[in-house]
Amino acid sequence: MRSSLWWAIGALALVALTLGGCLPVAPADVAGGWTGTLTWSGAPIPGMTMPLTLALTQDNRTVSGEVGLMGPGSTPFSLSITAGSVDGKTVSLAASGTLQAGSTSVQVTITLSGECDGTHMTGTGTQANDGVLYAFTWEAELTTPPADGD
Repeated sequence: MRSSLWWAIGALALVALTLGGCLPVAPADVAGGWTGTLTWSGAPIPGMTMPLTLALTQDNRTVSGEVGLMGPGSTPFSLSITAGSVDGKTVSLAASGTLQAGSTSVQVTITLSGECDGTHMTGTGTQANDGVLYAFTWEAELTTPPADGD
């Protein structure tokens, strides 16, 4: 009788934790190549879109790789991800680097926060150019799944 009671209590606790969202949820798989756009919310030009690429690798909940953007004169450039994570479907990326625009160097940082549903990500973000902050929305589609074993 006692073991049945303990089994029932354990089962109820497991159900309560599961329904309450307390058990860890497996992270979405975001590894691979992603192609999309970001759309400026305000400055520099409200509503303007810009290409965005993501080359992501993933180790459990940690994400690394590069964020590709378009610079002046439609020159592509990449920023290395300095902090990246995925928690359930929630993705958070921060990247930084230097954009060489002619003889001028610009320090660029970007943050992306959003949700992944498997082959589509969408969210909001900010980009700072030499400390001047701009806001945008973004979306991307998985275009190159990771190679087996990645």
